[in-house]
Amino acid sequence: MRSIYKRRLFLCFNKIFPQFLVGLFFIYVYCEYLIYYVTQLQCRWPTVDKNIMKNEKPVYAMVLADIHLLGSKNGHWLDKERREWQMHRAFQTAMTLHNPELVFILGDIFDEGNWSSQKEFNEYVERFKKLFDIPKGTALYVVAGNHDIGFHYKITPQLSNRFEVELNAPPVRLISIRGNHFILINSMAMEGDGCSLCSRAVAELEKIADTLKCSSGSTLCKGKTKVAKYSRPILMQVSQLI
Repeated sequence: MRSIYKRRLFLCFNKIFPQFLVGLFFIYVYCEYLIYYVTQLQCRWPTVDKNIMKNEKPVYAMVLADIHLLGSKNGHWLDKERREWQMHRAFQTAMTLHNPELVFILGDIFDEGNWSSQKEFNEYVERFKKLFDIPKGTALYVVAGNHDIGFHYKITPQLSNRFEVELNAPPVRLISIRGNHFILINSMAMEGDGCSLCSRAVAELEKIADTLKCSSGSTLCKGKTKVAKYSRPILMQVSQLI
């Protein structure tokens, strides 16, 4: 009797255990991959009136902020790995489903960028570029936040320069595409106290302002530089109070 019971138990285990493993596999695939598609398939780009566009292709832009990739000091390694996997899957799913033409990331890409050594910063940049890899046809622009280079009073030339060079992120920048103009501004460079970063940012902002004035036909135009098609600019500004 006992041997029959053991045999039945063994057969039952051999039947149920493979099903259990298959179930776990599908749960893993759904929770770690498919859920991002299920969620983001519910999102749509705003509908654009074709009469307003006049056969012009609209510009689709995605805006992100405060990614806060963890560094070596704060946070548990498991939490770090989990966060980065979720951000990577969410971002790559958005690239696949929605295919934005522009991606703007407004500050605090790194959680400990202002504390990092050069070696740690280089590793930070490598991780960021891997996690937020963009497909051909999409352009990515970033603005520095206080966790990237420090608050205004703590920003040093070394901190601001390495971020700008590695991520191609000057303190002020004009991005124009098919008559849509985006002005990226690091508000930490807008203190007006004459610091080197502030002076440079203000000078560049004044140049952009004059370009837009000339493009709009304003009598206040001083130079000759114009954009191909004028429209009111969209400010993409990161706050240092975050």
